[in-house]
Amino acid sequence: MKRIRILGLLLIMATYMNAQTFTKAQGQATDISMNTKGDVFVVGTSKQLFKFNRKENRFKLHTVASRKAKALAASSNFNYFIKNDGKLFRSDSQDTNRESAIGNMLLKDLYYANSDNFWVVGANGSIYKRKVFRINSSGQFNTSFSNLMPQVLSIAGKSNKKVCSNNSGKVFTLKNDNTIWEYYNGRSQKLPGSATDIAYDHVQKKLYVLGTSKRIFVWNPGKNNWDLVKNTRNDIKSFAVNSGIIWCTTTRNDIYNTANTSTKVVVNNTSYYKLKITLNSIVCDNAWDSDKKDDYLLKFVPSLKIGTRNYSMQNKKYTRIKKQIEEYGPQTALYVHRKKGAKDHAQVQLHVENNRRLDINNSGIFKIPKNTALTDSRVDFTLNVVVDEVSKNIERVMQKNVKLNLKNIIDYLAGNKTVKKFSKSPNESIKVGSNYVFKHEMGNGYQSLLLSQQNGTPIIKDNFNGNTKGKGFGLWADIVSRATVNYTIELVD
Repeated sequence: MKRIRILGLLLIMATYMNAQTFTKAQGQATDISMNTKGDVFVVGTSKQLFKFNRKENRFKLHTVASRKAKALAASSNFNYFIKNDGKLFRSDSQDTNRESAIGNMLLKDLYYANSDNFWVVGANGSIYKRKVFRINSSGQFNTSFSNLMPQVLSIAGKSNKKVCSNNSGKVFTLKNDNTIWEYYNGRSQKLPGSATDIAYDHVQKKLYVLGTSKRIFVWNPGKNNWDLVKNTRNDIKSFAVNSGIIWCTTTRNDIYNTANTSTKVVVNNTSYYKLKITLNSIVCDNAWDSDKKDDYLLKFVPSLKIGTRNYSMQNKKYTRIKKQIEEYGPQTALYVHRKKGAKDHAQVQLHVENNRRLDINNSGIFKIPKNTALTDSRVDFTLNVVVDEVSKNIERVMQKNVKLNLKNIIDYLAGNKTVKKFSKSPNESIKVGSNYVFKHEMGNGYQSLLLSQQNGTPIIKDNFNGNTKGKGFGLWADIVSRATVNYTIELVD
């Protein structure tokens, strides 16, 4: 459970305004940008660039762009992006060509307002104004300017991490301590509150920030303070705004917007339930290896059979070992276990430090017709999880093969059955902060589950635990390898 931090005393007193309705769009992303035309570009979880296609109402791959992008700024005709190595690249927005790194400066952030106001944050935290590079008649980037060195905004110092500006050269930055600053005509001013992201709407001429509470605020010059955007989400990670329309990514990398073109998550207006299962992570709760890092082999296989039909898993997304899963696993596998000595044994291992979490985030969807009779006798919904630790020998840490109650799960996730209608499982609870969160019984013979909510939407966020003790004498007999596997079940559009 996230600890929500307040955006500073002055932001607590901000009033609600600019009512928005945030609806979910297709895809996932880690960063987002909009140009003055309202075109939307994102850095996908694959580190590739995507552009939103209004006609098809979906993001389409910007094929020429780097697979290693981490930050993005869009102009009317070009995309500027920072690769993982910190270097600046550019491609045209029509997706026809691409240039190698522009200069050697390493960057943390960038922002494009217009050709005279293209700002970047250097790796040293300084703010620079960049030259805008143009394409020549041969279709190549022209970098033959006499002055390629960026101009430093010295008044801003060297502790900046985010930047944006208006069309007139007024620059706004976020410092490493999340404070908000304005620079114009050689003068600096600290604005109230604290934030983790910042953007400027060049059409409505409004400044927005993402508070440390993960909510969006807009600057009210009459009050000299921030107004909370009404109905803003509280899990936002990055955002962009144009003409009052906000696009954002969340802490789970989902994409939302306040435009009418987005795809809403309305599970009751489709002929199918789309049940998404995500293998989120594995945690080393206690390492027994001398390097304080255990090496895990993991198998995670959900399966669904209704009547005589075995359901395949659709829309599978991988961030780890895609090749091995598709080659060795059953079709519904989200992770595969390879025996010692087998091909790809080393590639599938998960090396996790003591008391650390390793994210996996492989997922897939079971598409279930709504007219299916989800009676107990016709449904076989199971989850098979195995964890081994690889040392001199392979030791079994966890083996779970549980049956899940599909009808109760869908009833809860679709909002047909509230959490109060499920009995608590008092012997199965987890502690979040100072509070205990109870699992709930799903019926005789079924795995109990942790029923939760995320932004008002029902979700199941659960885990399996296991451990193995040393088999030997002396100190070896006392050591323990202990692991937790985290997963999520939810309904999606």
